[in-house]
Formats: sequence, structure tokens, C-alpha cells
Amino acid sequence: IVPHTATLRDQSWTVRVAAADPYGYGDEAPASVVIGNAPPTCAPAAILPPVADTTTSFTCLCPVRADIHHDDPVHDTCIFYDDDQVVATVDGENGACVLGAHQTTRGMSIRCELFPTDATESGESASTSAVLVDNSLPTVPPVGLSPTQGTVWDAFTCDLMAPSIDADED
Repeated sequence: IVPHTATLRDQSWTVRVAAADPYGYGDEAPASVVIGNAPPTCAPAAILPPVADTTTSFTCLCPVRADIHHDDPVHDTCIFYDDDQVVATVDGENGACVLGAHQTTRGMSIRCELFPTDATESGESASTSAVLVDNSLPTVPPVGLSPTQGTVWDAFTCDLMAPSIDADED
């Protein structure tokens, strides 16, 4: 038995076997194998942040990644879902895939399926739990008082200087 620690990807190993009896050896029978790639694994995948609204971008990543070929580049791919509907397929960068806030709407249930991939192949996918996209609160509008100074006998008026902005338009 040859342990995996004694092999490297793309090596060619050959064994030769010959039957023998007390009077000698028979002809050899060779068998060869080329050591292939061991795909990376990810268990489990994670989606961040755990609480979100329509102004939030989601990041899908693999916090516990295993790849016997430590020098292989990471080329993960993620599929983001709203329930079972595909929202986007994203190629990862620096070990993470990002779904932009502009791709979400209030009420979505976002989850991610991450495919850990090295320079050669993909391992088994890992899925995250879902995060609900909540309501985005409107921004605080700028307001002013007029007059800007007064006494207890003066009436004051609150002026709306600009409207607030509601990212999910409700």
C-alpha cells in the first residue's frame, strides 16, 4: 500500500507483478496509474451578514476549506437563490462570492450554494441557510425650524429641506 502522502498530482506510478512458484518466476504484468487531482472540500458554507435589508450585499464563503494541494488557486463559484429561484451565479474573488444589494428586494429569502473549485476541478457543493431580506428604513430627512430664534410667544414651523430616501420604495 502506498500512502497518499507519498504521491503527488500528475505523477505516474507503475507496479509490476510476477507470479512465482518454487521453480521460478513467471512473466511480469504491469499496471500504471497517473495520480489525479483531489478536489477541494467546503463544509459548511457561510452567508454573511445573518441579518439584512435591501441595502445589504451578501457574501458567501467557505470558512473551513480543505485542499490537499495547498498551492492551488481558489476559483470558487456560488449560486445565490431566493427560495428555489436562481438570483445570480457569481465567480468568487479572494475566496468569497458577493451578491450586490441591488439584486435583492424586500421579502427575499437568500441562500447560497458554494462550489469549491481549484485549478483543476470542483468539489461537492456546500449550501448555507437562508437569510430574510428585511425592510430598509427610509433615510432621515434634513429638517429645519423657522424662525431659527424666538421666544415662548413665537410660533415655530418645521420645514422639510429634502425628502427622505427609501431604498425599497415602500
